[in-house]
Amino acid sequence: MGFSWLGLATGCLLGGCFLPTDANHPDGIPSWLQIRIDRLSAEPVSNPPASVMLYVYRREPVYYFPITHRCCDFASELVSATGTSLCAPDGGITGYGFGCPDFWAVAKRVRLVWADLRPAPSAGGL
Repeated sequence: MGFSWLGLATGCLLGGCFLPTDANHPDGIPSWLQIRIDRLSAEPVSNPPASVMLYVYRREPVYYFPITHRCCDFASELVSATGTSLCAPDGGITGYGFGCPDFWAVAKRVRLVWADLRPAPSAGGL
């Protein structure tokens, strides 16, 4: 059985061998992303909870920060593997975001990177 580039490429796509990691962090999360997660974790629990998802967009790994942890007319954020803000796939005044109108049509979700699992505050009997 010979070497297969297709097999290697498929294995990398499924196994995530091309995804950015930080060897200094036990979970392989880039340091800039861990800082952002730590900041989100320090904020009050939101409903729905904050999260970060990894996608592949235009053949590059990107991190999607949904707008669920903010209110009214804020936009989501798409961030490159190096921590550079790229665009907003949704949200904002129109609800359609800005700068990457093809994101939802062409991006492929890879995995949930982080979600705030703290219990939501009670509604105070309301």
